Amino acid sequence: MALVKALYVSAYLDEMATNNRVMGPLAGLVPRMTRLQSANLHSVNSYNTFCTAVSSCRSIEHLYLGDVGERMLIMLSSLKSQLSTLSLEMSIDEDTYNFAYDPSEYLGHSVQTLESLSVERFIIRLPNPSAPAFPLMKSFTAWESQPTSLPTLRACMHFFPNLERLFLCSTSAWATPESVRTSCESNRTANLQARQNSCGWREFREVRGYPEDLYTIGLSCKTEYMQMPIVHIESTRYLADIFSSIVPRTLILALDSRHQRRYLHDAFEALRPPATSAALQNLWLVIGAPLYDDAQSIRHDLTTIAQEVTNLSLRSLAIELYPATPIFPRDKPGTLEEYFGDFTYERMVDFVKTLAPSLESVFVIGCRRDVYPEFEDPECELLWAPRKWPPGSFPGPRPSSWPTQGPDCEECSV
Repeated sequence: MALVKALYVSAYLDEMATNNRVMGPLAGLVPRMTRLQSANLHSVNSYNTFCTAVSSCRSIEHLYLGDVGERMLIMLSSLKSQLSTLSLEMSIDEDTYNFAYDPSEYLGHSVQTLESLSVERFIIRLPNPSAPAFPLMKSFTAWESQPTSLPTLRACMHFFPNLERLFLCSTSAWATPESVRTSCESNRTANLQARQNSCGWREFREVRGYPEDLYTIGLSCKTEYMQMPIVHIESTRYLADIFSSIVPRTLILALDSRHQRRYLHDAFEALRPPATSAALQNLWLVIGAPLYDDAQSIRHDLTTIAQEVTNLSLRSLAIELYPATPIFPRDKPGTLEEYFGDFTYERMVDFVKTLAPSLESVFVIGCRRDVYPEFEDPECELLWAPRKWPPGSFPGPRPSSWPTQGPDCEECSV
């Protein structure tokens, strides 16, 4: 047991009889795992002895907790280990759901060591002025069911003063526009006031989120990298305000295929102001492949993109195509490029370069049909998937001048 460095336990209630035979002996083994560095624990709320054993561990650095209820929160608050990474997904079946927390109360043991925190349904309340901050925290991710549940700017700046990466995601993009607009405006007003009263958070390495959430948080900063999925027609109303206050060097816009031409128009309109266009150097567009039997539609979209980028100061342009619907059988291997016939990716690159000669680098990549995600909503998953520079995981030409430094997309998140 002393050699065990990683532990994964998933104990669902519908397997209680089996779990009871296993969890007791396992709790007795945990204290002997003196080199345990990583633990992934899901639905262990009903096993007090096991939770107590885990809380006594002193060597855990990376902890991932899923379906967290009251007992697992007690385990976390009494944990002897000093964590570097924590991912926390609250249960929707417990009294802990939709309750606001002070993270320093549950993570006091890791205040001086925690570098990455990912929370889901763990609402962070406004801080007590005496609540300790997390000085080493570099990455914070919040997944919430409602935009009003996302942490306030005041809370984030208090608890995470040295943050470098911020990921925000609520279901606001899928809510009714009227309800979203009301909550966005009221929360943004409070966040803008907090921003005026603080001198922190002027530069990030990475910012990622839906337009509604980035608008609401009210950031004013520069960032090396920004990724934004646009999935609702009302979302584009926030783009001008976002780009006037968050200035990215590298921008990824992932567009839902249903209204992507409208999204493209509104996005380029928001990027035109000189302060924004002068700072933006690299643009990656993720767009749905057209559903026609010829290449005319993709030529139309590429023409629009090329004409628009001439109004910017871009150095590099990337265009990633994904199948907007299952336009080809999933059981037949091959690439999306085959769908366009003679209009290959290389010819697409030449086509764009001819229309936008000022670009130093252009490339077009596509999703392979044999790895097209098997999700209920594969398009949404593709839009949210993190992209890492340079794009070595995708087929297609790689531009030599593409930035070599980019976001570290290997942070743990439940």
